[in-house]
Amino acid sequence: MDVLTWSVWTFDEDDLITRIEIYRDHEEDKAREAAGLRRPGMSQENVEVVHQVIDAVARQDLSRLIELTDPEVEWQSFMADLGGGGTYRGHDGIHQYLQDVSEAWDLLLSEVEDTLVVGDLVLVVAQVRYRGKGSRVEARSPAGFLVKLRGGRVLKIRAFRDPEHALEAVGLGE
Repeated sequence: MDVLTWSVWTFDEDDLITRIEIYRDHEEDKAREAAGLRRPGMSQENVEVVHQVIDAVARQDLSRLIELTDPEVEWQSFMADLGGGGTYRGHDGIHQYLQDVSEAWDLLLSEVEDTLVVGDLVLVVAQVRYRGKGSRVEARSPAGFLVKLRGGRVLKIRAFRDPEHALEAVGLGE
């Protein structure tokens, strides 16, 4: 019989194990809390804002994106980068980001597979569906998004072509 357990290991400054906590399979939320990781229920408002941003990008809704982002927002996108952009700053940058997306892609849609709250960050793992404007070829790729919020608005978004890189950025990768 297989038994799924969650373990939380604590190390000291010399990388020596100081504590190991074991949780049963139905105690995933307790294990995540002990490790300093929380699923959406613990910061549902931030997760909801991130989902609204993803939806606004898919609809290319500039006014909604302005509402959901901090005036000092910094947006690092690999999809717009393929169209010539990359890092966008402030609300003017959000406007430019949507223009770059519109020029390069007929379709850009992120389908969220999982979210994880790590401190004040929301980590999103998604499948991105996109269709090139010139080629009309539709494709799908995994992606990771690391989102920092301030005052209930997005302050920083960093997109990763590989979700594992987003996990590594918060110290959770292999």
